[in-house]
This record gives sequence, C-alpha cells and structure tokens, in this order.
Amino acid sequence: MAGPEHFRAAEERLKAAEDAPGPEEARAHREAAQVHALLAQAAAIALRGTGEGGRIGAQEDRQEWKDTVSLKQEKRGGSAVYR
Repeated sequence: MAGPEHFRAAEERLKAAEDAPGPEEARAHREAAQVHALLAQAAAIALRGTGEGGRIGAQEDRQEWKDTVSLKQEKRGGSAVYR
C-alpha cells in the first residue's frame, strides 16, 4: 500500500468509525485510521526528500498525492504551488 492509499484508507476508517454500531467498533476503526494516517505521513515525508529542493521527485507520485488530497495548483513567482 502506497502513501495515497494509506491516506484514503484512513479517511474510510474514520467514516466507518462514525457509522459503527458501538463504541468498541468505533474505537477499533479510529485506531486503524490513525495507523494508516501515520503511514501516509511517513510515505509523504520519505518522498519529499527524493527530488531536487525537497520536492516530490517523480511526476506520477506528485500527481497521485495531488489527486488524493485534492490540491489545487496556483502560480507563484513563476512556479507551481499546490494548496
């Protein structure tokens, strides 16, 4: 599972926690969401150092993360910034 997949899994687990029939199930979903979120964060940090200037290196990796977190591209000083 790659970083963006962990990010989506964390979101899905949080939604499952909201819909859980009882507190034990909700807690289990929240705990799983936390693990997925941590793994997504670790993947993003690891990718950050793979390109020049601390940017995510591969275009496919940048696009997958951008699609996952729904970032919008802005132009700033002649370069693209995602927010």
